[in-house]
Amino acid sequence: MYLFQRNKHFSLRSCLISFLLNQLLFLGVTAWKNVYYDMANITTTATFNAESNTYDISPTTPFNITCFYVNADFTFDYAEVKWSSGSPTSPLFIFNNGQTEPGFQASPWQIPQNSPENGSVSLIVDQLPSSYYSNSDSPKIWFKCEVLTVNRDNNKTLIHSYINRSIEISFVSPVEITEVLEDQTVEEGDTLILSCPTSGLPRPTVEWSRTDDRALAASLGGGLIHRSPDGNLALKNITSTDSATYQCSAWNRVTSPVSRTVTVTVLHKPVVTVHTLIVNQMVGYHTELRCVAPPSLPVLLNVRWYYTPLKHSEADEVEEINDDTARYSYTNRTDAAASIITTLVIEPVQEVDFTRSFCCVYENQLGESEACISVQDSDKPVSVNGKKPRKEQINHSSCLQAHWTYFMTSCILATFYIIL
Repeated sequence: MYLFQRNKHFSLRSCLISFLLNQLLFLGVTAWKNVYYDMANITTTATFNAESNTYDISPTTPFNITCFYVNADFTFDYAEVKWSSGSPTSPLFIFNNGQTEPGFQASPWQIPQNSPENGSVSLIVDQLPSSYYSNSDSPKIWFKCEVLTVNRDNNKTLIHSYINRSIEISFVSPVEITEVLEDQTVEEGDTLILSCPTSGLPRPTVEWSRTDDRALAASLGGGLIHRSPDGNLALKNITSTDSATYQCSAWNRVTSPVSRTVTVTVLHKPVVTVHTLIVNQMVGYHTELRCVAPPSLPVLLNVRWYYTPLKHSEADEVEEINDDTARYSYTNRTDAAASIITTLVIEPVQEVDFTRSFCCVYENQLGESEACISVQDSDKPVSVNGKKPRKEQINHSSCLQAHWTYFMTSCILATFYIIL
């Protein structure tokens, strides 16, 4: 419909100019020329942004554009006011031959003959159609005003004058995150896409980060911040280290950043760590082996220990350690960080312990994880947790006391026998 009107306007204009030229030739005009002028100035009620060097306005805010001309010769035979928009290479008329597109007004819509040399024409934008800004990431619209006249000089030369000026308007709006970000729970190995839908003009920049200031996953570059062209954060092949609170921040040149957070909980098997894989100790002394597992979801169901030959095959039996196992005992406790610490005490260490591998096992609903520690013979006692090592040995003081008691008893009996 619009293209039809535009073509109709061109057709009407061509007919008018053709008719005028024929009349002027009939009157004796034998030559013609085109003259181009710039308007003296162009202004707008849109706000000038010095930082971006643009005229900014909200798409829903009415605004005006006014073009000023000076020393114009309006003793014309024909005059026309035009307004166009779009781009310099693809202009679309919004006011032409008295016809105005919806949402726009032209004032004045025509220039009477013998008007003052100085004057102005204005475009009043009451409601900008959404088609002007809804399909663009950074909508900048070019507006152009034109006054076209046809007149004759003293030599009956036909003068076709073009007076015009253009301006570019940027349509802007504050950034909003348009949806509530819901917390997510996934299993280890899954892929999760976090979305941060936004609105705003120019199109907002969206960045993701972790609130604990740790680096993002290696698949995202491993940096602290991930800039997302589409607003999404894709976490692939998720591991327990991806459990965190993530923050989406969005901004444009109109507003400061706005942000939302979403917590990701990764369900996974327990993660077991040990301080060392080999513990050194002498025979006859006690030692401790320790495993740690941070909090996990699902929660832990069981923690246990077993031992097996150090160089074992699948045929070797696994010996579970329990309350009835001689020389071995273990305890479990929770530290301030809610990590589960299990400690196996070997008291005393014997030669056979150097041939065994001692393994701690943590279990939850998703499976089991384990870590194994071996004991290595040492040429001297090794302290345990900073304390002097204990050695299982005979209580010599008790033995001396027993010998002394026996000696004194023998002496008393001998003396009693002599007296008798």
